[in-house]
Amino acid sequence: MSQEYAPGRAVDVVGDGPTVLLWHGSGPNERRALAALAEAVAAHGRRVVVPDWDSTSPDLGRADLLGSLRFARESADHDPDELTLAGWSRGGIAAASLALHQRRLGIGFDRVVGIACTAFQHLDPITGARIETVTPPVQRSTTVAFVHGLRDDRATTEQAHQALADWTDAGWATTLTELDADHFTIVEEQAEPVASVICTPPTR
Repeated sequence: MSQEYAPGRAVDVVGDGPTVLLWHGSGPNERRALAALAEAVAAHGRRVVVPDWDSTSPDLGRADLLGSLRFARESADHDPDELTLAGWSRGGIAAASLALHQRRLGIGFDRVVGIACTAFQHLDPITGARIETVTPPVQRSTTVAFVHGLRDDRATTEQAHQALADWTDAGWATTLTELDADHFTIVEEQAEPVASVICTPPTR
């Protein structure tokens, strides 16, 4: 079902159950690129919120991302801090940033998943800077998962393993799943394995 999370900003809502907010990559307004993944996640008994956002806007898409987060939290039928946030590519970088800054923003997450996003030299849309330091989790225990395509030419295997080490060393409960995919097929041909990572958190 398509609706608006803000004036002129579209969002698809698929399925029922605990809420998963799913962010697409840097291409503006490309929520349809995650249609296969959204359906796979919904099949696990989740309510999936997939908004458009525009990384080419002057604020890099920050207002869109935070607006969609507000919509997902306010429309959830459970504690909003039990939300799962998953992002692909630049959306995954934004998701990782929110994991780090959640307490400062007065929010929480049950789980954060970054898909094909470990090339952290790109600017984070939330802060407008690069994620250079992984700070320890504060108060709430949020599990973090990275999903990497072994044929990805944008985020390398070395970067994925470094991200796993950095987040684990900082005290986060973190996993890395590697799949036979490139930067794009990871959310298409590998939608079901990625959905399983999103919906099956590790033991904290």
